Amino acid sequence: MTIRRLKWRRFWLVVCSFLASIIPLGLVVWMHRDEYIATVGQAVKLSIGGIIVAILLLLKIIGKLKMPRRVTAFAMIFILSWLLAVVLQDLMLLSGAALIGEAVDEIFFRHSIKRLDERIHMEKSADVTVQKMEQMMQKYIGGRV
Repeated sequence: MTIRRLKWRRFWLVVCSFLASIIPLGLVVWMHRDEYIATVGQAVKLSIGGIIVAILLLLKIIGKLKMPRRVTAFAMIFILSWLLAVVLQDLMLLSGAALIGEAVDEIFFRHSIKRLDERIHMEKSADVTVQKMEQMMQKYIGGRV
């Protein structure tokens, strides 16, 4: 396979991995949505809290989330707890769904992604080696190889 096809395959594995890890949690939230958004205030707070959590997850995924100082961390925990108070009553159910999603991700996708990363690296190394060999052959033999 070419490196481009391997990278495309890796992209889709990462997308499926992400979806597999959030789908169980999303299903639980969807099943209990009437309870979580019983009032407009709860819906707004839950939406704002969800956006903050999504931004934090995105920053963690791309590696830009740094550990804040303790005061900042506790302020974030307080704010998120207040915004997501409606869902905190189902924390055991939600954390179980998140655990199932992470387990599915770990079992079915992480190993494949790691293997694919290694294969992409090997293919790149092989391409560089072939190019260097061609340059050496042209240098010593001359002409086209």
